[in-house]
Amino acid sequence: MPLDQPYTVSLSLGLQGRCLIARLSGELDFNGTPMVRDRIARAIEAADPPLLIIDMADVTLCDSAGLSLFVSVHRSIKVLGGRLVVTGLQGRCLDVFTITGMTKLLDVRPTAEMAIDELNP
Repeated sequence: MPLDQPYTVSLSLGLQGRCLIARLSGELDFNGTPMVRDRIARAIEAADPPLLIIDMADVTLCDSAGLSLFVSVHRSIKVLGGRLVVTGLQGRCLDVFTITGMTKLLDVRPTAEMAIDELNP
């Protein structure tokens, strides 16, 4: 893959209360997953404990690299005593998460707002 290949996913990170919110949009595939993994890893290392919401409402595709990202982040946050909530799954992404059993492994909520309310008592 050429080095100038643009990412197919974008990530914005922000704080709301005690929650770190990672909003993804586009295609979470092998091209952009390393960038997302690196930025999220640095962000959760700074939180104590990490309370991370990954909002997938604007994601149109999630391949096996994207799924491995969620497993990796889930494990890292668990070791740090934090919590990961995935929100906004819909369409093909919801199908992939359901078929692979990720909806049973991960804490999933319909919207980021619901997760924010739950994690910020």
